[in-house]
Amino acid sequence: VLSVYTFLAWVTMLVRILFPRPTWLSVIVAALPAIIVVHAVIVYSSLGRMVLYSRAMGNEPVFDVAEEMSMDPEGLFEALLHRAQDEKSRGTALPLFYRTPEEITECASRDGVIGGIALDVDDGARQGRTDGDL
Repeated sequence: VLSVYTFLAWVTMLVRILFPRPTWLSVIVAALPAIIVVHAVIVYSSLGRMVLYSRAMGNEPVFDVAEEMSMDPEGLFEALLHRAQDEKSRGTALPLFYRTPEEITECASRDGVIGGIALDVDDGARQGRTDGDL
C-alpha cells in the first residue's frame, strides 16, 4: 500500500517539475494515476467483500462441480453476488463464516461473544445476532 501512495507522490512531483505553472494538462496528468488507483481499490474491495460474504473462501464448495462448469463468467459472478446479498440481508455475522462449530462453541462458552457479536450456539449452527438482539 505504501508503494502505491509513494508512486502517486512521485507522479505528482514529476508533474510539478514538468509543468511549473499549473495548466489543464498538468492537472489531468496528475489526477489520472490517482483516479486509476481509487478505481482499483473500489473494484477489488467490492470483489473481496463479495467473496467473503458468499463464503467462497470456506472449506465447502460454493457450487456443485457440474453447476459451476455449466456457468459462464457472468453467470458465476451473478450467482456469487446473489448469494453474497442473501447472506448480508440475513445479518449473519461475517466472523462466523470461516470458523468451525467447535471454535464457535469454545468462544461462546468462554465469554459468549465473538468480536462484539453475541452468539446463539444452541445446536452448533452458525447463527449470530448482534448485541442489540439480546
